[in-house]
Amino acid sequence: MDMADALFIEIEGRRYACMVVRASRRRSTMALRIRPDASIEVRAPQRMPLSQIEQWLHSRTAWLTERLAALQRLQAKYPRPCYGEGERHLYLGHHYSLQYVQAGRSHVRLAGQRLMIAARRHEAADVRRYLYRWYRQQAREIFTQRMCALIRDIPWLTASPTLAVRMMQRQWGSCSTGGNINLNLHLIKAPPVCIDYVLAHELCHLREHHHGRRFYALLDEVMPAWRRHRQQLNELACALLQD
Repeated sequence: MDMADALFIEIEGRRYACMVVRASRRRSTMALRIRPDASIEVRAPQRMPLSQIEQWLHSRTAWLTERLAALQRLQAKYPRPCYGEGERHLYLGHHYSLQYVQAGRSHVRLAGQRLMIAARRHEAADVRRYLYRWYRQQAREIFTQRMCALIRDIPWLTASPTLAVRMMQRQWGSCSTGGNINLNLHLIKAPPVCIDYVLAHELCHLREHHHGRRFYALLDEVMPAWRRHRQQLNELACALLQD
């Protein structure tokens, strides 16, 4: 199982958290990525000294500066929602406008290009609560359907694992050593192919619980186009994670 250490790096006067994930013993190279919350992740060989990792991280300052600036531009493009009537929200990769309907009992439904929010109160906090309750209901159903469809084409999986929906900011999904899969609630806003990519990733962890060569060979077998879908998901991250 991967182990993690923590480092911090200062870039243009701002201090960033950096999670150092110790990969399998077979890994000999370093990998760096920026998460949607602007935290930094480094994947490093299991036995590499932390001082050496820190030195390598500082050698990548120029790359980090450029990527963090790009992330800030994306965050400015997708500001935090206000949940006002007419505001557009994502669902399965498409935008829908909020429309308020006065009703005694709160519920949400799709109507053409609109998300109808029926309720007695339409304050921002209330609308957010109604919308995310609906998102969660949809996610449980759609994630399960898509997982079952994927499993039918995976010969080494004979039963569906336990699937849970969680609100997460730092990862799209996870798979426990006990075989339980968690998916990020925000994924219900993403195109179905992106949901399938995260599901395929976590299903492969049921057999290979690491990120080594065997894992990626397995993922290539299950979903040959996973790299394209991962890139699409990463490009949408700022829009999907705003709540």
